[in-house]
Order: sequence, then structure tokens, then C-alpha cells
Amino acid sequence: MNHQYIDLLNGDGLASDKFWGLNRRIREDRKSLGVQMELRKPDLPYTLVNLLHEKIITEDDLKQFSNVLQDAVKQLQERME
Repeated sequence: MNHQYIDLLNGDGLASDKFWGLNRRIREDRKSLGVQMELRKPDLPYTLVNLLHEKIITEDDLKQFSNVLQDAVKQLQERME
């Protein structure tokens, strides 16, 4: 199932639209016993840092998010170094 999520994030369109599409997909998939993930708006910076670390998204993808969110991600990355 992870490859389907990665494919969704690697598809065409704005990074923010892909992220929220992933969020919808995960909510649907959570009804299945095989998915054990929750995605909440307050966790978005942490989720994006993890996606960057796993090379699922790139720094360029973040440019489509708000400056506030981009700054939060950069601060988290700096703290984790």
C-alpha cells in the first residue's frame, strides 16, 4: 500500500493538493485493518520532514505550501540535524 501513497505524492499537480489527496486516501484506507496511520493538521510539519527524509517529496514540493509551513519544516529539519 505504501507504493500507492508514494505514487499519489509523485503524481502531477500541486504538492499541497497531493498532500490533501493523500490525507483523504488514508482516511478511506483506515477503514481497512491494514492501515495504521493518522494524519492531522498539527502534525503536518513533522509528516513533511519525514517525507523529505524518505525522499518521497523534495524541497521544491514545499514551495507550493505556505511560507509559515515552509519555515516550520526548515526549523524542524535544523533541530533534527
